[in-house]
Amino acid sequence: MYTNYYSAIPKVFSGKAPCAMDTSCKTDLKSTFQKTVIPKMNVEQHEQEIRLEFSLPGVLKDQLNLQFKDQLLTLQAQRILEDTQQVQFKHREFGNVKYERILQLPEDIISDSIEAKLVNGILKVTLKRAPKRTKTIEVK
Repeated sequence: MYTNYYSAIPKVFSGKAPCAMDTSCKTDLKSTFQKTVIPKMNVEQHEQEIRLEFSLPGVLKDQLNLQFKDQLLTLQAQRILEDTQQVQFKHREFGNVKYERILQLPEDIISDSIEAKLVNGILKVTLKRAPKRTKTIEVK
C-alpha cells in the first residue's frame, strides 16, 4: 500500500484515504484487522529468575491465556474492540487483534512458581529457576 506512512496521513484528512469508502477497493477490511501478531517482548535474565514482559496494548485480563507445558510457555491473547460492528469507518488503522507467542524455556524453570501480572497493557511474567547444585564426587 504505502511504504512511507507519513505520506498517507494527509490523504486521510483530505478524504482521499486508500480504500476509504471505495467500493472498487479489493481489500477486505474485516480480514485485514483480524490478524495474528507476535507481541514484542523484553527479557531479563538473572541467576535465580527470568523476567519477561510482553506488549499487549488494549488486552484485558479475561482476553489472555498463558500456559506452561513441556518447557513451552504459550501466550495467546485477543484484543476485541466493542461496538465496532455498528460503525462504518471512513478510514481504520487498528481494530481487533490476536496475539500469539510460544517460547522454549530452560529446563531449570520451576513450573509451580510462575507468576504473571497484566498492568497497563504490559504482561509481566516471572519464572523462578531451580538452584544450581554442585555435587562433590568422592574419589576412591
